Amino acid sequence: MIVKFEKLTVKFKAGENLVDGDVVYVSAVGEVSKATTTNAAKVVGVADEDASAGENLDVVIYGKKAVVADGAIAIGDRVRAGATAGRVEAENTTTSAGHTHTENTAASYTQNATTGSATDTIEQGRILGKALASAVAGGSLDILVCLA
Repeated sequence: MIVKFEKLTVKFKAGENLVDGDVVYVSAVGEVSKATTTNAAKVVGVADEDASAGENLDVVIYGKKAVVADGAIAIGDRVRAGATAGRVEAENTTTSAGHTHTENTAASYTQNATTGSATDTIEQGRILGKALASAVAGGSLDILVCLA
């Protein structure tokens, strides 16, 4: 692990050709590839340099880094891997652990009837960081990489 210019980096091997600023996920032991929303929960950071498949590269796991937006992003938005490999998109949804409630629907109490039930799937670890600027699709912006 290396602390370099206000960012923390870790060495990985490139699982494919990568460019500086690509969002990456763990694709094999010690190896990273471009991330998409499909593998957002496996994201480990952002490529800090260009690398050909099989070469070693530094990956920013914490700190300020420039990335490419896959859609409109506002300053302060949480970001995750985008639909386009290597890019980021806004992730500002709120989820809950689910709920069930009951209420007495009879005039005299005999049994509570369940009137609603919901369960949400919460995917942990998909947030890459926070947008430090705004951008449109295809535009560059700085983010604070802070995995959550």
